[in-house]
Amino acid sequence: MSADSFHGQVAALIDLDRDALLVRLADEVALGVGPLDADRKRSIARAWMDAQRERLRLAICGDPGIEALRETASDGRIELSAAVADLVASVTDALPAATVAVLLVRAGLDDLCS
Repeated sequence: MSADSFHGQVAALIDLDRDALLVRLADEVALGVGPLDADRKRSIARAWMDAQRERLRLAICGDPGIEALRETASDGRIELSAAVADLVASVTDALPAATVAVLLVRAGLDDLCS
C-alpha cells in the first residue's frame, strides 16, 4: 500500500479523540476476544502500542520521506499520518496502520523518535 491509499482512511480518523482511536485500535487488534468495555479496550490498545513501539520506531524514525514531511508540513497531519501509516503497515501487516499512524502523529513523532 502507498501513502495515497491510506489518505482516505486517515482523513476519516483524524478528528477522532484519542480514546476513540484507542477503542478502534483494540477492535482491530483484539478480534475474537469477545465483548469488552471501553476501558478494557483502551488498556489493550495501549499495551499493543507499547509492545510494538520498537518496531514502529525502527520503521518510522529517520525515514527520509517522514523527515521531509515533518520539516515542510505546517498542518499536514493527514499527509504525515498517511505516510506514517504506509510504514506502519510494513511492520504490522497493515491491519491497524491508519489508526496507529494517527495516534503516533497526534502524540508527536518526537516522542517516538527520541
